[in-house]
Amino acid sequence: MNKGIQHITPSGITNRVRRTPTNSALPDGEVITIVTNGANDEIAAQAALRLGQEGIPAKVVHGRYVTNSESHRLDETADGVSAFLILDPDYEGTATAASLPDISNKSKSTRTANKLRLDPAPADSLPPHRSTQSRVDRIVQTVRSFKQKDLPRQRVTPDAYNRFDSSGSGRDPISKEFRKRPEIGEQFELSEDLLQRELELVKAARLSEEVEAFFDVYSQVGARTRFLWQWCVHGAELTTISNVAPQWRRHVCDTKVLSIMLCVLLDDVADEQGNEPLLEALMKIIEGQPAPAMQNFSAKDRKTAEVTQYLSQIYESRISEYPLHDVYKRLLEFDLMQYFNTMRYSCLLNENLSLLNVTEHELYLPHAMHMMSFSTLDLMCTPEFDVHELGRFREAIWHAQCMGRVGNLLSTWEREIEQTDFTSGVFARAVIKGDLNVDQLNASDAPAIEAAILGGGHEQYFLNRWHEHRECLKTKLAEIHSVDLHGFVEAQERFFRMHLACRGAI
Repeated sequence: MNKGIQHITPSGITNRVRRTPTNSALPDGEVITIVTNGANDEIAAQAALRLGQEGIPAKVVHGRYVTNSESHRLDETADGVSAFLILDPDYEGTATAASLPDISNKSKSTRTANKLRLDPAPADSLPPHRSTQSRVDRIVQTVRSFKQKDLPRQRVTPDAYNRFDSSGSGRDPISKEFRKRPEIGEQFELSEDLLQRELELVKAARLSEEVEAFFDVYSQVGARTRFLWQWCVHGAELTTISNVAPQWRRHVCDTKVLSIMLCVLLDDVADEQGNEPLLEALMKIIEGQPAPAMQNFSAKDRKTAEVTQYLSQIYESRISEYPLHDVYKRLLEFDLMQYFNTMRYSCLLNENLSLLNVTEHELYLPHAMHMMSFSTLDLMCTPEFDVHELGRFREAIWHAQCMGRVGNLLSTWEREIEQTDFTSGVFARAVIKGDLNVDQLNASDAPAIEAAILGGGHEQYFLNRWHEHRECLKTKLAEIHSVDLHGFVEAQERFFRMHLACRGAI
């Protein structure tokens, strides 16, 4: 399976490239890649299944994951990708023009790029099931029309592009320490160009109608800006495992953003307000326990509880629809309990900064990234997952979650000084190493705190930890076969760039 792009593998299509019959329009061993925008995932998957049944190997990728550099390395197997079919190239949704490669105009590219606009289509006046079928037919017919002479064979050597080369965004200043590469494992590229590209993708992210509705409700009590939710939309799309059933992918991503909104409500109460009674009340609401008595709370707190209850009910309703909800329900409840425990720890820590230490930070705080619970949501919509790999899969997600936590702390600690929120690991390590003391934190001596973090190498320590977790995650590639961990590893690398690209803005 390709390592640079997340895939949708429709039912009936194996991950192995199949040989094409001699009467096919494609040369032997060639593959057509259908680039979709998120809205047409299911239609594209059905078309790929039809093409596969006709002997034309096809794979589906999300436009958000395709970058110009990947037009040169889409397949690291002996059988290369011949051509791209880009659906709705001007669609202003998940896959924007900024995220699609203009392969056809690249003079050095030997691949063919074709574009097909599905909307509006003449069949739109038909009933939904026939309209869907007509779109599938159009994709299949377009692929059939490709001429063999238009599909040159190109092979890529496995080591030709040994670094994932996405694109991110740059936010100055970025410490020179981020440029250093620790003497462990494979090198990881981190440049201003890559960071800038990821920022462009975040800014281009569009909120679905469902997320817009969640945002409207959240805004009644929450102050986080639209940019954060664009960031979350992009992050959810990027890190969702590629094997999620296409018809559920958009739904799952939106549910994850809703989950983050609920967690942001808790996080602000725990870290910024230090309001432990309200935090406990909100957690009971989310856990589905009987609504606590709120008469002794302020009007603002009661409104926060009301919004939390409303959004929580939507969350429960959405996840109850997932095909394997009952199979993984208890596991999801366990994952959410770990997040609640993290909020309790954060509240306790800000009450008594003498508790600061790196060990407990690395034990509790990674759960604030929600990636364990999000992976469980993914499994609820991944019927082909082999449950015998669940333990190894959870190990892989744990390392990814720790990687996500490092990105989060590196991108937020400066903002958190102003908010007097010192739960980040850089503060814990600075105190343990003697570069800071609790009195300086309690006094909110911002210049001294910032100088201690930058001068003590505490950012670099966590960057090194990110590399260590990345190497551990990569060891799982050979152990897990029912999900695409290659694409998942590279998604975590881009997720890290996302954090640094938006440093100080999330």
